[in-house]
Amino acid sequence: MTEKEIYEKLSSPFPSEAFQVDSSRGFDLSSLKAQYIVERLNEVLGIGGWDLVGAYERIKDDIIFQGKLFIRIDDKTYEHDGVGHCGPKKNVGDQYKSAKTDCLSKTASWFGVGNECFKGLVDPKTIKKGNNVTNYTQTTKPSVNNYKTEEKKEEKQEEIPTFSKKKKQMEEKTVETVKNEENTAVKSTSKW
Repeated sequence: MTEKEIYEKLSSPFPSEAFQVDSSRGFDLSSLKAQYIVERLNEVLGIGGWDLVGAYERIKDDIIFQGKLFIRIDDKTYEHDGVGHCGPKKNVGDQYKSAKTDCLSKTASWFGVGNECFKGLVDPKTIKKGNNVTNYTQTTKPSVNNYKTEEKKEEKQEEIPTFSKKKKQMEEKTVETVKNEENTAVKSTSKW
């Protein structure tokens, strides 16, 4: 598949059941269920053709996930970074999952996933409780006539980092961050 064909598949509209109302910011927004994003990435790029890596940070009762979404198309790797957030919840594990899926939603949108939602074309008022959409405004396909391929970048003769190398670098940063947080936690608890 060409990059243009991949973009068209990534940005194709989702079925109505993929949308839900997000009221976590104090007002209603339409959002895309994370599993539909994962499914789209797997279907278009293949299992192992993408990865989200990053690090968590806890700020008071909130969890932040700073991550990068890597996608591989043939021998080229592309990335976008983003931040996911989750406020206080009863279950801390759910906070971590929500922050990471929030980051996934945002970074995947840079590759066209969920365009109709991020363009504001799915009205949250049309999404019923229970996550069933009765009617929503559907986006038109984005124009890809001016879509530029990465072929011109080959002229620069610079090394394009491989998917696994980029992933390893992010994982090393994550481990380093966790170790630093553990050391800080040990230091702070040892004072008591």
